[in-house]
Amino acid sequence: MTALLGLDPVMRDSGTFRGKQKISKHGGQQLRNILYLPTLCTIQHNDRIKTFYKRLTSRAKTKKLAVIAAMRKLILLAFSLFKSEEPYQPLFAKI
Repeated sequence: MTALLGLDPVMRDSGTFRGKQKISKHGGQQLRNILYLPTLCTIQHNDRIKTFYKRLTSRAKTKKLAVIAAMRKLILLAFSLFKSEEPYQPLFAKI
């Protein structure tokens, strides 16, 4: 699911050169743009995503990278809820 949105991580390596890890951006840009603001809202109001975001930013990761990682977690959570056909239960959610 994350590959369809272009949020899957890709290493840019070649031979002995070790590049940075980036998202692939192979999916639709419009879907990523649409998902950006709901992710910011989720970071503010969902406790699990908020702790995940704060943990990443405390490890000296950039805020943009942490938002993209939270976006990926949100997509994986939504897809698993869709696949299992169960309602979201915040007490049992593990991210």
